Amino acid sequence: MVLANTTIDDGVALARAIVRASPAGLGNAAEGDVTASGFALTLLQAMALAAGRDQIARQYSTGFAEVLEAAAYFAARVRAGATREDALTAVFLRGLATEADTHIVRKHGAVVAEQVKFDAARCSGEIPDPPHWKLSHICRILTLDSDLRLAGINPGTWADLSVAAVFATELDEMQNT
Repeated sequence: MVLANTTIDDGVALARAIVRASPAGLGNAAEGDVTASGFALTLLQAMALAAGRDQIARQYSTGFAEVLEAAAYFAARVRAGATREDALTAVFLRGLATEADTHIVRKHGAVVAEQVKFDAARCSGEIPDPPHWKLSHICRILTLDSDLRLAGINPGTWADLSVAAVFATELDEMQNT
């Protein structure tokens, strides 16, 4: 596996790229802080240290387990007759309802992230899986989206993981054709 063979130089390059990208809510860490001088970890070491506080970092140390699980759900929804757009929306909503989005945690705190998780779980519980959505179900999802936007809350981690799930599905489809 390519990731298992990363070097400290790769980790340093990653740290520089993260700092340069300046993601919202980056914060600081006691160990493995990408903004610290003297950062000297491989990519996998850095991601393992951040895994407890960052869902995307966790993917590196779990073999992208959550992404692959979400990809399987996405593919199942499409096979059941959902549009790709509805299937992607369902992946996002399901993920957001399952675990507090770490981007929200960093930007707004754990209490807000847990409330968003609760609201997403309530929304998810009120609607069936696609392709069985009716206009009222879509309106319910749009209400949640509107509430988040009005509050200035961006569930960016689950957005990224959802897109990664679709990408993984696309790769799998390409390899199996």
